[in-house]
Amino acid sequence: MMSGIPVVHAVDDPQLDKDLITSACESIVARGVERAVARWRERLANLVWNDAALEGNTFTLPEVATLLDGGAVRSHSAMDAEQVLDLSAAANEVLERSLSGVTEVSIELSNELNALITAHEVMEPGIIRGDGTVGGEAAVNAMGTKFIAPASDGNLLRRLFEQDRQECEMFDHPVAQGAVWAAFAAYHQFYSNGNKRTARYVMNAVLMSQGFDAISTPVSQRDRYNVTLRDMYLSGDLTGYALFLVSLYDDSHA
Repeated sequence: MMSGIPVVHAVDDPQLDKDLITSACESIVARGVERAVARWRERLANLVWNDAALEGNTFTLPEVATLLDGGAVRSHSAMDAEQVLDLSAAANEVLERSLSGVTEVSIELSNELNALITAHEVMEPGIIRGDGTVGGEAAVNAMGTKFIAPASDGNLLRRLFEQDRQECEMFDHPVAQGAVWAAFAAYHQFYSNGNKRTARYVMNAVLMSQGFDAISTPVSQRDRYNVTLRDMYLSGDLTGYALFLVSLYDDSHA
C-alpha cells in the first residue's frame, strides 16, 4: 500500500474459466460479413461516442456525429476532439480489415490500431512498452486500487502477447476468441495508453471479418464495465470481463 492507496500487482498466470466462456457463446451464430460491416457503418458515430465517453470525453452523440461529418463543434477541448477523430480513424481501419478477409489477433494489427487510437495521447503511439524511449511503470486506477501491470519490457510483453494469442486460439468460437483477447490485453497493458480501446477494436476486427457483429460497450453500462474491470485486476481472473463483453453481443436488429 502506497500513500493509503491499495496496490495490486499483475499475477503471472491470470485465470480463465474456458467452459463458462465457451457455453456463453454457443448460441451466437454468424450472419455474414456484409451485414456486420453494414451495421458497423450505420452505428459508427454511436460506437465512437460510447468509446470516447467511457474515457470521460464530454462530446455528446450529436456532436460526435457532427464532427465525423466534418462540421465544427465548439466548447470542447482540442484533446477531446482529437480523441473522437482518432477513434473514428481506428474504427475505419477495423472496417477495412474486416472487408479484406479473415482477421486474426496479431501484434501488427494491435500496434496499428493503438497508433491510431492514441495518436494525440502519447509520445510513442503504437509502440509496445519498453520498446520505445519513454519508461515508467504501467498502472491502472481500478476504482481506488492501483493495479500494476507487468514491467515495461518489450521482450517480456511480446512473449506475453504471443502466449495470450495462443490462449485465444484454444477457443473454437470467434466471439470467445475476441472477448478473451480483449480481457488479456486489458490485463497485460501492452501499451502506455489506450489498451482497453485497442483490445476491443482488435476484438471487433476479428468478429466482423468472420461474419459476427461487433461488440459495443455502451456508456450506459459504464458502472458495470468499471466494476468488472476492477474485479479482474484485483483477482487476476479474466473470466468475468470476457463474459461481460459476450453479454453485450446483440445482433437482433435487422
